[in-house]
Amino acid sequence: SFEQGGRIYGGFWEQIPNNDKDGEVREYRKKILINGNKTVELDFSSLHLTMAYSREKIDPLTVFEQEDLYELPGYERTVVKTSWNVSLSCHRRDNGLGAIQKELKKMGIKKTTEELSDLVDAFQAKHPKVAKYMFKNWGLKLQFQDSEMMIIIIQRFDELGIPVLTVHDSIIVEEKHEELGLRIMQESYNEAGFIGTPLIRKE
Repeated sequence: SFEQGGRIYGGFWEQIPNNDKDGEVREYRKKILINGNKTVELDFSSLHLTMAYSREKIDPLTVFEQEDLYELPGYERTVVKTSWNVSLSCHRRDNGLGAIQKELKKMGIKKTTEELSDLVDAFQAKHPKVAKYMFKNWGLKLQFQDSEMMIIIIQRFDELGIPVLTVHDSIIVEEKHEELGLRIMQESYNEAGFIGTPLIRKE
């Protein structure tokens, strides 16, 4: 619909793998050139978690002092991040735990529903202000809002005559435009109605 979902997909560069078939990390996307120049990828880190905090009128940087929002003692970051993101697309906790388990299995990670239930409890204890977003089908709503941000970014670069490649919630620009990219990403976050400073990292 025009109120849910809508991420920008289709660019061939999105399909360029960072790992070869043998599993070795070769970071192919970092080898992309624009106008023959080296590029940098800038990524909105922990975006939907940051957006959830903003909806509660909280700037997470004032709460966590720029730490990784997915950091949870005793748990792997990948498992925590996947659990949060999958939970946003589920209606109920019981079904959601199964969905998380299934997604992790695709990644070669085996977890029991009991282990995942403990993880969710620990995550919600660390993030009580946004715990209510889990298992309430917020995923597509937040995805729509982050797609609006990416549209703002594309339009701003287009107005400047500067090429930009988008990869879901990150952008690829020439290295010389790194500072410009950071500024435009910040502006798009605030123009989309979110408060504070988004977490942006260089890939």
